[in-house]
Amino acid sequence: MQLKINLLHAIFMMTLGLMITNNTHGQQQRFFGGIKAGMNFAQIDGDGVFGFNKFAYNAGFMGGFKLKKITELQIEMLYSLRGSRYGRHDPPFTQFSLHYLEIPVIFCVKDWLNEEGETPYYRMQFQGGFSFGRLINSSSYSGDDQYFKKNDLSWIGGINYYYTRNWAVSARYTSSLTPLYRYIKNGQSIKMISYFISLGLNYRFN
Repeated sequence: MQLKINLLHAIFMMTLGLMITNNTHGQQQRFFGGIKAGMNFAQIDGDGVFGFNKFAYNAGFMGGFKLKKITELQIEMLYSLRGSRYGRHDPPFTQFSLHYLEIPVIFCVKDWLNEEGETPYYRMQFQGGFSFGRLINSSSYSGDDQYFKKNDLSWIGGINYYYTRNWAVSARYTSSLTPLYRYIKNGQSIKMISYFISLGLNYRFN
């Protein structure tokens, strides 16, 4: 818990510094910061249940800098819950709750310039990148979560729609490249892979 507090404090100070830099540079600002929150719809391949039945949340900070006119590099610090949960037609009591600290590093391409108002901005933002996650807490009915790997590497694809210069709605897909756990079933090696869809709201300081 103390690690989580220290990391969130560090990213908060980074975001605050980016905001100060923005104010200093005025219209020529290159750095940006922001906050974001949303819902996760998650599942795990290899756990014996199906469907995005695990509903959870994510929240945190983002910051980055502009590379070119329509490209940016963005870094985030998120507290994110994921896992899986049995559905209506699945065997009962299969459920995993996984709490992560995540650091996504994302390349962004912008499109659809809105020139109305004093300050033009791009409405669409297409994203792709990778995320490092650290499992800080977990629980399950079976107790198998005690064997899960603590470190996670995922790939990310997503899109943001800015309906104002500062506010955006977002949709993102995240899938692990590294398995949570491996086990043998009926002579076959099964890999448990975590993945989820996130829908959220972003506020950008710029």
